[in-house]
Amino acid sequence: MNRNVLKALLQLFALVSGNSETNRRGRIIVEQFLLRFINRELLSDFMLEFDELAELRVIKGDNTQANKKRSSSSVKVLRICSTLNEELTQAQKGVVFLRLVEFLASENSLSDKDYDFMLTVASSFFLPEAQIAETIAFVEGKSKTQSHTLRAEIIPPNNKALGDKYLEWEGLETEIHILKFPQAPIYFIKTDKPSDFLLNGRQIKSGEIHAFPSGTVLRGSKIKNIYFGDIASLFLKQDTKEKIVFTAKQIEYKFPNGNKGLHKFSFSEQSGNLIGIMGSSGAGKSTLLNLLNGNERPTAGKVLINGQDLHSPDTKKEGLIGYVSQDDLLIGELTVFENLWFNALLCFSGASKREVLRRVHQSLSELGLLEIRDLKVGDALNKTISGGQRKRLNIALELIREPAVLFVDEPTSGLSSLDSEHIMDLLKELSLKGKLVFVVIHQPSSDIYKMFDRLIMLDTGGYPVYYGNPVEAIEYVKELAEYVHSSQGECIECGNITPEQIFDILESKHVDEYGKITSKRRISPKEWNIFFKRSQPPVDQLDTTQREIPKPGFKKPGRLGQLKIFFKRDFLAKLSNTQYMAINLLEAPLLALIMGYLLRYSNGEEYLLYNNLNIPAYLLVCVIASLFFGLTVSAEEIFRDRGILRREKFLNLSKGCYLLAKMCLLFLLSAIQTGTFVAIGHVTIGISDLYLSDWAILFSVSCFANVLGLNISSSFNSAVTIYILIPILIIPQLLLSGVLVRFDQLNPALREDADKVPFSANLMASRWAYEAMAVNRYSNNKAEKQVFEYDRVISNANFLHNYWIPSMQSSIASEEEPNASLIVFNEISGLNKTKQFRTFKKPERILSWDENTKAEIENQLNEIREIALKREMKARVLKDSVIRELGNDYAKYISNYSNEQLSRLVLRQDQFNKIQTSESQRLVRNFEPVYQIPKNEGFFSGPFYGALKFTGFGYMKTFKANIIILWIMTFMMFILLYFDGLSWIISRPRKMVKLIRKTIKRRVLPSQKAHE
Repeated sequence: MNRNVLKALLQLFALVSGNSETNRRGRIIVEQFLLRFINRELLSDFMLEFDELAELRVIKGDNTQANKKRSSSSVKVLRICSTLNEELTQAQKGVVFLRLVEFLASENSLSDKDYDFMLTVASSFFLPEAQIAETIAFVEGKSKTQSHTLRAEIIPPNNKALGDKYLEWEGLETEIHILKFPQAPIYFIKTDKPSDFLLNGRQIKSGEIHAFPSGTVLRGSKIKNIYFGDIASLFLKQDTKEKIVFTAKQIEYKFPNGNKGLHKFSFSEQSGNLIGIMGSSGAGKSTLLNLLNGNERPTAGKVLINGQDLHSPDTKKEGLIGYVSQDDLLIGELTVFENLWFNALLCFSGASKREVLRRVHQSLSELGLLEIRDLKVGDALNKTISGGQRKRLNIALELIREPAVLFVDEPTSGLSSLDSEHIMDLLKELSLKGKLVFVVIHQPSSDIYKMFDRLIMLDTGGYPVYYGNPVEAIEYVKELAEYVHSSQGECIECGNITPEQIFDILESKHVDEYGKITSKRRISPKEWNIFFKRSQPPVDQLDTTQREIPKPGFKKPGRLGQLKIFFKRDFLAKLSNTQYMAINLLEAPLLALIMGYLLRYSNGEEYLLYNNLNIPAYLLVCVIASLFFGLTVSAEEIFRDRGILRREKFLNLSKGCYLLAKMCLLFLLSAIQTGTFVAIGHVTIGISDLYLSDWAILFSVSCFANVLGLNISSSFNSAVTIYILIPILIIPQLLLSGVLVRFDQLNPALREDADKVPFSANLMASRWAYEAMAVNRYSNNKAEKQVFEYDRVISNANFLHNYWIPSMQSSIASEEEPNASLIVFNEISGLNKTKQFRTFKKPERILSWDENTKAEIENQLNEIREIALKREMKARVLKDSVIRELGNDYAKYISNYSNEQLSRLVLRQDQFNKIQTSESQRLVRNFEPVYQIPKNEGFFSGPFYGALKFTGFGYMKTFKANIIILWIMTFMMFILLYFDGLSWIISRPRKMVKLIRKTIKRRVLPSQKAHE
C-alpha cells in the first residue's frame, strides 16, 4: 500500500479521534492496523503523523468538541473515502470500516453522531447493509441482528447459541464470536472473558478483535486447537444431499515391475476442504493423486466417494471429478475463449448458446482472463499468454462445470510468487464454496502453505509420514526428531511458517566422526511411516457410510453432438494454424509439380504420353506420396491430444466420436491434398483423362494412411519415435507394391505359388492401389477401352491354343512323368469351375487314366482349340471394325492417352517363359495378366494386374474391388485404433526390452552396495 493511501487512512482515523486519555486504546488500534502494511521501523513516523493530524501533542478540549469536529467534516470524509475507493478492494474497505468502528467504540459508547459518521463512511465505501449492521453489532458485543447473518460462535458444550451458525467445542469456557466479510474469506474473532488463548503464538485479550486469516491456529491449555478450516466450515452451505465424503481405505499401489509406489494409507475428507499433498521428488505424490482421481487402480484397498467404490463401473461418478494436470491441457492453436467455449459445449448440452456464453464469460471474468480472451494460447515455443494465465485457463476448463472434487497437480510450478498466490487463492475460494480440492505442491511459501486445511506428507518410496493440520506438521516432525521448542510451529513475531523445515527434518543426514555429512538418513522413510501409523486412528473409524452421489451440474451432448463439437474444434484449431495449413495444402501441388516436371520424358521430339518411359514410376510415386501425406498429417494427432483426452476422460465422452471427428477432418484434408496432387501432377506430365478415378484410388490410400497414422499416434509416447516409424512403414509399401521388385523375385520364404500374390504383399495398401491405378489406366484409357473386351478374348484364345493345349498334350504324352496326371487333373477341374467350355465329365478318372481316357482328353482339347480359334477370329474382326470406324482418332487416342511402358508392364511383355508349372502342379500363365479371367477359387486367386477379381458372387472390375479392399483395411485399422490393439501388441516386447535394459545396467553400472 502506498504512502498516499496510508496518509488518507490516518486522516480518516484522525477525524474521529478524541482529545482525552481514553483514546489510548484507540491509538493502539491504529498501531495494530498500520502494522498490517508497514514494519515497526516506519511505525513511529506514521504514528507521529497521526498524532499531528489528531492534535494530540497538546491535550486540550473534550469529546463534545470531537463530536462537533466529526459532524462538521462530512465533506472531508467523502473526499478521503473517494481517494480510498480508487485504491482499496472491497474486502480492504471492510477492514478499514471495522477498525474505524472499533476505534470509535474504544473512546466511549457510540453516540448518534458516531453512527451517522460510520454510515457516511460505509455508504461511501458501498458496503452492504448487512455487513454494516453486523460489523457494528460485533464490535459493540450485541446479539445477531438477522437469521442470515455474517456472524457465528464457538461455544462451550450445552451453552445456548444465538443463531444457526455455531460450533460446540469441548473444554471451552468462554464464547468466541466470529465475523465474516461477504467479499472474501476474511474472519475476525473476539472473546467476552479473559482466557489463555494464543493466536499464532500471541496471547489475545478479552474484547480485542483479531483477524483470523488462513493458516491461523487458536490454541488454549484446556481445548484442542481451533483452525481456520473449523471456522470456515461454519459458513459453508451444509446441504446433506450435496455433501461429498472422500475416503481412502488402506490403499496401496505397486508398479508393474513390483516396486511399491505407495504404502498403505487411509484418510477421510469431506466437502469444503483444501488438501495439500507434499513430498520430495519420487515420494509418490502424482501416484497418490492418480489413485484418488481414478486414473490408476490401487493394488490393494479402495477409494470411496460417499461410500461407493470410485473404481467400480457401477458407481455414477460421471462429471463428479475434475483434474488439472501439471502439464498444459490446452489447444494452442485456439484462443483463450475458444478453448473454454468448446469445453463448455461438451459440458452443457441442451443449454442455449446465450447461457453457455454467459457461463464462459463469467469464468473468464472470475479468473482474470477476460482481457486476453481473444489471444491464442500458443505452445511452449510460441507463448502468447503468461504461465500464470495458462494455469488459470487450465483450472477454468474444470471449474466451468463445477466438479464436486477437484485434483490439481503442481499448480504453482514455474510461476512467480504472485501468480502462485493468485492460483492458490482461487483454489482456496473454491473450497470455501463447498468443493473438495486436492493439490500436489512441492515447496510452497508460508502464505500458500497456511491456506491448506489438511496436509498429506509423503516420504521417498511412497511412505505416508503425516496427515493432519499443516501448522501442526512442523511441530509433529520436530517432536519426533527431538528438537528444542518442538511446540513452536510458526514465527511468533511475524506468524510465518517455513515448510522447508519439514523436508530438512525428514531428510536430515548422519554426520561421521570427521564432521562430514553422510548419505545415510537419521530417520529412514520406513521409520517415519511407523511413527505415522501409531498416530493414526483405527481404520474402522473412517467414514464409509453409503450416501447418494450428487448429480453432476453438467449434461454431455449425445454422440452426434459430440462428433460435431469435436470436428468443429479440430477444424478451427487447424484453420488457425497458418503454418500447418500452408505446408499441408501446398506440399501436395508443389511435389506434384516437381515430380511431373522431372518425369516428363521425351526422346527429343514432340512430347507424347505414349513415349514417356516414366509413367509406371509416376503412378508408383503417386501412391507412395499419398501414403506419405496421410501418415504425416495424422502421426501426431492423438499423441498431441493425450493430455486433453486424460482431462476429458472424467466427462466420460465417447471415444468413438472423438476418433471419427479426427478421421473426418483428416479425410477432408486428404481429399484436398490428393485432389490437388492429381490435378497438378497429371497436367504437368501430360495425363488428360481418368482424373476422378485416379483421385478415388489415391484418396482411399491416403485415408488408410490417416488411420494407420492415428494408430501410431495413440501407441507411442515420443514424437521422435513416431516420425522415425514413418519411413519404416513406407519402405515395405514400396518394396511389396509389385513394381520395384516382382513378386517372383522376392525372398523364397515370402513367395507362394507362381500364380498368386504373396500374403505379405496383400497386406500392403500400395499393392492394391498401384494395381488398381495401373490396370484402370491401361484398360480404361480413351484408346484401349474401345477394344479392351476384344483384346481380352483374343489374348485368352491365344493362350489356350498356343500354350495351354500344347502343355496339356505334353503332360498326357509323358507317361513317365509322375506329376503329369495330377497337372491334367488340376487343369480339367479348373475348367469345370470356369464353365467356359464343355469339359471332362469325371475328372477323377484322370488320376488313373488309361488309353480311352487319354483319347477322350485329346478330343476335348481339340474341341477347346477349335472354340478358341473361332472366338479369336470373331474378336479380331470386331476389333478391326471398331478401329476402322474411329479412323485417325484411334491413333491420336493411343498417342495421347495410352502409354507403351505401362502396356509392357501390365502385359508382362518382358516375360519369355509364357507358361510354367507351379509348385501346386498347375499350369500358370505368365503373360498378359490384365486379360486373364481368374479361376473361381477365391478373391486372392487372380493374377497381379488382372482386370477382374472373383468375389464369390461373380466378377468385379479390379478398380472397384481394390478400392473396396482399401476401405476394408481402413475399417480394420479403425477397429484396431478403437480398442488400442497396437498398444497392446507393442507392450508385449516392451516388457522384454525393459528386462534386457535392466540386466545390462546391472552389469555395466557399478554396484551401489559395493560403493558403500
